[in-house]
Amino acid sequence: MYRLLPIEAREYAIAGEWLATFRTALRTLDALHLAAAFSSGLALITADKVFAESAGQLGIKHELIN
Repeated sequence: MYRLLPIEAREYAIAGEWLATFRTALRTLDALHLAAAFSSGLALITADKVFAESAGQLGIKHELIN
């Protein structure tokens, strides 16, 4: 199951703040993806271990699948 979410000014701002900290291995589009999930209160489901680790470092609900 998935949900399409708009990427608006708020998501760009959140993603930019996260990227500016250099605390994670996030790439730009991944940061936007996380920001959309975060601002909508949704959990991220991914098979990308590094992406899941970044979500965890930022306190975002996530699930790593195989």
